[in-house]
Amino acid sequence: MEALLAKAATLRSFLHDAAEQRIANGDVTLDQNLSRVTNQDVAFALDHTFVLQSYTTGVEALPRSPWSCSNCISHSELVHHVIERLLARKRAINWEDANILTLGYREVAPDAAGHRVTQSNGVMCYYPNTLVDTLKKPLWESLHQLMGDDLMTHLLLNYTIFVQLKESPDSYMQLAGKSLRQLKRSTEGSVGTIREVSINHVMYARYFQKNRVFANSHVLVKASKTGDSISRTEAAR
Repeated sequence: MEALLAKAATLRSFLHDAAEQRIANGDVTLDQNLSRVTNQDVAFALDHTFVLQSYTTGVEALPRSPWSCSNCISHSELVHHVIERLLARKRAINWEDANILTLGYREVAPDAAGHRVTQSNGVMCYYPNTLVDTLKKPLWESLHQLMGDDLMTHLLLNYTIFVQLKESPDSYMQLAGKSLRQLKRSTEGSVGTIREVSINHVMYARYFQKNRVFANSHVLVKASKTGDSISRTEAAR
């Protein structure tokens, strides 16, 4: 995760760069929207959501001009539109390399299993994708309203997005992009050595609360703190 975070930008930083481009074109809407954020959940998301460009050939960091910060479609409709476009891309690549937002979805086909998705004529769902459910929550709808259709669509199509969890600062949830399980990086200082990025703290669909099994007074808990050895009889009590 450290390697990814070093290359990523916060969502707030990404939007500030976008706002500067809009200001140069005489549009201060995004800059004003950012300065007016008062909701604590939205502010947390701006500073603890990290975005990393997928570097698809021919795709720029920001949408192609002309683009705006206007909102013309509903948030749910935008998410389904993005999934439909991602599925179209998926035809030409290995399914394991596909954007995780497409998991559980397929393009409409005769006799295909699943049900049609509301507000989309080209997408069918054959099992639930909890990441899509997360993106449809009010928080991301608020972010959509803040940045507009064009930026939100560009982010979901072309960026790896992962969010630091407020309840567990060492854990992250990936929301979009190629699965981190497929990403590889070169070990720093080693030539030709490849290793998998650790995803021990990346949660894709849920946050697991750590449950205490033993009371603090239990002999196993005490032994774990002191390092003392204990007998099997003591451990079984």
